[in-house]
Amino acid sequence: MNAPSSICRTSNIAGHVIRSVVAHDEPEPSFLHSLADLARALPSPEALTQKRASLRAVVTTPDFHPGKPVPVGVVADLEGAVLPHMIGSDIGCGMRMVVLEDVTADQLSTPLLDHHLRHLFFQGGRDIALTGSDRHAILREGLPGLLDNLQRASYWPAVQT
Repeated sequence: MNAPSSICRTSNIAGHVIRSVVAHDEPEPSFLHSLADLARALPSPEALTQKRASLRAVVTTPDFHPGKPVPVGVVADLEGAVLPHMIGSDIGCGMRMVVLEDVTADQLSTPLLDHHLRHLFFQGGRDIALTGSDRHAILREGLPGLLDNLQRASYWPAVQT
């Protein structure tokens, strides 16, 4: 079996415990920069207590990276308050859940596939400009929806089957 492509880390920032899933090859300065941005975005435990609110858990996902106003890939379980500034401007900027049948974790855990996907999705290795309509199509219907949308917009000719 291949070595896992990610590790779990626990950090304490701004008085909160942050659990993270981090790629083995994630550049440490990028991760620390994103953690510092997150620390500035989170209210202190004292401020939450004054508002009778609590932050039960904060987790970063494998796509955790710098974003404005807060890093992308943050999940916060908050009770008694809403933090509107924690919603970034690029929701769904590359994350998509895909259900694969009859595929094992070992089959997906190859260093070459991991490296290629990280390059495409997290390290600027793609050159795809999507309109709002394109993003809606891909989020609702996946790649077939995007292709249909591009054909409707006359960017690409219809695919002949």
